[in-house]
Amino acid sequence: MINKITTFGWVWAVCFLASWGLIALIKESDGWYLGLAAVGISLPVSVTITGILFIFRSSIAGTQYEKQLNEVKGLRIVTVSAIIAFFGGAEVGVFATGVGQIIVFLAIIGAVIGMTIHLFEMMEER
Repeated sequence: MINKITTFGWVWAVCFLASWGLIALIKESDGWYLGLAAVGISLPVSVTITGILFIFRSSIAGTQYEKQLNEVKGLRIVTVSAIIAFFGGAEVGVFATGVGQIIVFLAIIGAVIGMTIHLFEMMEER
């Protein structure tokens, strides 16, 4: 159960940041209503993506693919963080509403966490 909640938390965080950035790009202003709209958009999307991830994970359970996927957790986090940082940076460059800076900052933190996890995974295998 903890694994499912953790996966949902990560997926929702990514969807929330992406939808908040998208709304800021469209609206070209920031405010509390953007946060509420981002929650309203990101929650059903993250539930759907989480469901798809659980179906995928259950289909590869016990196979070699599951082992390979678990070995690169850190790299997956870094990749998603880099994609989110790219969109946040684009928002900073185009509209500069301030939301993009928050997204880039959080994505950089995510990348650092991902790199730390990956280094830990590399050292753990030795």
